[in-house]
Amino acid sequence: HPARILALAGSPGAEPKLDAQVRIGGDAGASEVVLLNLSGPLRSHSEAVITPLLVPDAPIVAWWPNHAPAHPGEHPIGKVAKLRITDSNHCSNAREVLDRLAAGYRPGDSDLAWTRLTGWRAQIAAALDIAGSDPVTGVIVEAMPDRASAWLLAGWLAIELQCPTEYVPVPNAVGISSVTLQRASGDIVFSRPDGHTLSIKQPGFPERQIALPLTSLSEALTEELRRLDTDRVYEKVLTKGRALVSSPDTASPAAQEVAA
Repeated sequence: HPARILALAGSPGAEPKLDAQVRIGGDAGASEVVLLNLSGPLRSHSEAVITPLLVPDAPIVAWWPNHAPAHPGEHPIGKVAKLRITDSNHCSNAREVLDRLAAGYRPGDSDLAWTRLTGWRAQIAAALDIAGSDPVTGVIVEAMPDRASAWLLAGWLAIELQCPTEYVPVPNAVGISSVTLQRASGDIVFSRPDGHTLSIKQPGFPERQIALPLTSLSEALTEELRRLDTDRVYEKVLTKGRALVSSPDTASPAAQEVAA
């Protein structure tokens, strides 16, 4: 879609200075790209710099590719945006980052760590649709250590299935490596050790192999820009689901309450 893209960067230095570059056509495609490099005091007034460049009546999306502010909705740029996109998978200590985002959540906040779970959620929901009435009594999510997407997936399952849920870090795993749904009639196991192909083992059905590669940045961002609205499921998972998940290095009081 045609768009005006404003890319902001900061440079060290005490002198207030603005360097800008405008790209139209070529690698910008149907968009207008404005690159802004702020230095000195201007770095604290980014919203004043971009406001004259905004297109009237066009939806505004703010995206922090790397480390996001503690509370995106309170950030000067976030205040003018309809959708605020972060990516917790790029942050260290994902659990603390998610807790901080949950504490400062505002409608319109989103996270590519959640967007990358669309394929996992679809396959798990499809398997449960044909699983019969035997309830899930426990969930184990195995993934690389300190993975925000794993916390969010486990939180979603804890809310939807109302059972004890555990996130188990696995060294050398590629993203999320497996999800096990424990049931009296036999476990349903989703396994993706190579980061490309998902194997589904379900009692009463032959093993299935489904392509489920790691979601690329462009794919995740495209999905977010296609929606441009508040994701209420993400809101519930972020603000309530994460607290229901336990891990070997932490014991969640809420998770213990659910288990009891």
